[in-house]
Amino acid sequence: MSQSIFTIEPTGQSKPVVSVPPLSIHKIVVGYVNDDCGNRALRWAEEIAASVGAQLIVTHSVPPPPGVVDVYYEELKEDVLQEAHTKVAREIREHLRHSEKGVTQVVSFEGPAKLMLQTATRTNADLVVVGSHGRKGIEQFLFGSVSESLAFRCTCPVLVCGPACEATMRREGAVLFASTPSGLNVRAAEYAKAIAERLGSDLIAMHTAADRPPAEASDRLWKEDLAKETMRMALAEPTEASSKIRYGVQYGDPAAETLAMADREGVALIVLGSGERVAGADHFTWHPVGQILRSAHCPVLIVSDLSK
Repeated sequence: MSQSIFTIEPTGQSKPVVSVPPLSIHKIVVGYVNDDCGNRALRWAEEIAASVGAQLIVTHSVPPPPGVVDVYYEELKEDVLQEAHTKVAREIREHLRHSEKGVTQVVSFEGPAKLMLQTATRTNADLVVVGSHGRKGIEQFLFGSVSESLAFRCTCPVLVCGPACEATMRREGAVLFASTPSGLNVRAAEYAKAIAERLGSDLIAMHTAADRPPAEASDRLWKEDLAKETMRMALAEPTEASSKIRYGVQYGDPAAETLAMADREGVALIVLGSGERVAGADHFTWHPVGQILRSAHCPVLIVSDLSK
């Protein structure tokens, strides 16, 4: 008996599973540090904030003063934070291309991922933007990845600007929505469709199956048709609709196939579901989401099923 290659089954109706409209962006949290990674994230966050009229909230994590005994710590803490606040404000002014109006700073001794997560929760942010250094191997195992940690924990979408990501926003180019063998994230599909419609771009809906079915052609084609119909349902597109959505099914490694499709089509944005969170996933390089974040030439939007 043939089995579904997705975790949701078609019901014969093309309708969205979630009805809350995406892209209501009023507050954007961006993690900042004065290096290529932080400045790239700041530029992207600022461009998005300017285009949608959103408030920009910049967070900066400050290392605790080294070698300070407890009795002096409280006395120094406020001075260190104020000095960091002034320094970051100056650096932000140097890098902002648009008006500073509406920019709020949050400086803390908390770690970068925890600070961004806390700030996004406290301010009810609609989007988090973060850069990625592209750590891998032993470095990622020891220190983890801030961007991947946020991608698996944040309840709003997370836009990751990796080390290979372009420095500025491209208005042309398709939006690529990619699903994997582990399942299809309906909320991510909704965001991909809404962004493509807003930009007037083509939308490529792509599913990657781990292995090509060792079955006769008719059975394989049936499974591919099922995958496309399931994506069509998630995108709330009527079967008879004539739209700018293109569907495709690939076989092989999800990360490699997604990156190859993105490069081949010259896409402006990749949209992914975060998938099921695996303990310690931000410390290992094998997770498909992490592999895509480290190598994509465009920003990657991570959307969880919990995203608003």
